[in-house]
Amino acid sequence: MNSIIIIFTTIMALTAGAIKECRTSQHSKYYLDNYGKTNNRFFISETYENNNPCEIIDNNKFRKLYSQYINSNIQVEHIIDLQNSEPELEYCNKNIRGNMILADGSWNQGVGQLCWDYVKMEKSQVYGNIFNDAYNNVKKCCGMSTIGSQILYAVIGICLTLAIVLIVLAGIWFYRKRSGYEFDDGL
Repeated sequence: MNSIIIIFTTIMALTAGAIKECRTSQHSKYYLDNYGKTNNRFFISETYENNNPCEIIDNNKFRKLYSQYINSNIQVEHIIDLQNSEPELEYCNKNIRGNMILADGSWNQGVGQLCWDYVKMEKSQVYGNIFNDAYNNVKKCCGMSTIGSQILYAVIGICLTLAIVLIVLAGIWFYRKRSGYEFDDGL
């Protein structure tokens, strides 16, 4: 019985240690102090590019691309966080150009302390469409289909099904015309 208690306690301790601690507040302090109240920029929109979104890039190379914006309070920010973010993207490479931007360091550190659901909410408000673009870039570069491609596949599937039905119906019609065969309408 004692060994079961020891095993259970060990498992609970390991599980608790593996879970990232995060603040339960819904917004970062920087957000609460500045969003809609000051002219402070949360991020530098000119540093988000969607031209080559799947290019793998590290923080140093990204900084060099935008050295004119670098100062002591500007950091490279991963829009979709490297760890503890969207579970479906856990094993995807987030060090891609279509997921990086330069952001205010105070905000970046503060938002990084929140739980992912609150991070996602705050970043969606701050970044607007850029957040969705980055999310879709990570999915696309990871080989996952985005909603747009899923819709495209559904439309293609429907069109192919309709084409097959039309071909079968046309075949039946031509068979009836050529053979003079009449289908019995009565049962």
